[in-house]
Amino acid sequence: MNKLNIASTGYPGTTESWKWLEEEIQFLSKTLMSLIDTNDSLIITGVNVNGVNVSDGYIVNDGELYKFIGGTKTDTVVFIEEVISVNYNTDLNDQSQISNLPTYYRRYAMCGNIGEGIFSIPFDDFLRVKNIRELSNKTNQATESNQGIIAIASQQEVNDGVDDTKAVTPAKINNLLNIIYTVSFLVGDFTQGQFVISGFIPIPHQSNTSYKVIANYFFENGNYQGGNNAPLLVIERKEPDGVYFLIERQDATGVMEDNIIIDLVILK
Repeated sequence: MNKLNIASTGYPGTTESWKWLEEEIQFLSKTLMSLIDTNDSLIITGVNVNGVNVSDGYIVNDGELYKFIGGTKTDTVVFIEEVISVNYNTDLNDQSQISNLPTYYRRYAMCGNIGEGIFSIPFDDFLRVKNIRELSNKTNQATESNQGIIAIASQQEVNDGVDDTKAVTPAKINNLLNIIYTVSFLVGDFTQGQFVISGFIPIPHQSNTSYKVIANYFFENGNYQGGNNAPLLVIERKEPDGVYFLIERQDATGVMEDNIIIDLVILK
């Protein structure tokens, strides 16, 4: 970090001195704003509403830090810029007179009315930032049922099934159940006089056929319309690249328009 060493009284302040200070202040401000890293309008501290009044504080808008001057609360926050000019010991225009130049820019925010200041923002657009201590406390106290900040369970914790205060990811659930692949396969409908529908459901290639299969079917268009006896689903054979299935019904007198879909789960 840069450092200005003023050893004693009699320091020869120059334009370079003030430029150095300005650059350091801007560097510090930009560094702090990078920690927030947002274009939102934020309340950093203060700006507490008490009845019809609001307190002093500090806010951020579009990456710039402003002092907020408290007072009577309105629905609008206005941003004020005051510019003070001073006489410079120089003659920039060769007019044989000291130049009066804008030097001090004071920017702050306060409650006001639309149209005042250099721009304005609705008060309710500001979000209050929690400090590090508040965030730390919420993280330490978090469970599934309160603060909404939940630690992720390890695979071993998921396998043990004891800790109920941590979140479980889909990948860890799949690992727990040894799920390799899931798919919904559209079979279609039985035609008039058709007793059996058979087919092949492809899966990602497996090194062998020792995997397990869980299969069920449902009617996409509603309940079974083919009589009292629902069709029977059979997994006939497993192959490294898929499974062969058979669906059989006992009554083939009608056309089934139920749109059969098989849900298939492949386990290790």
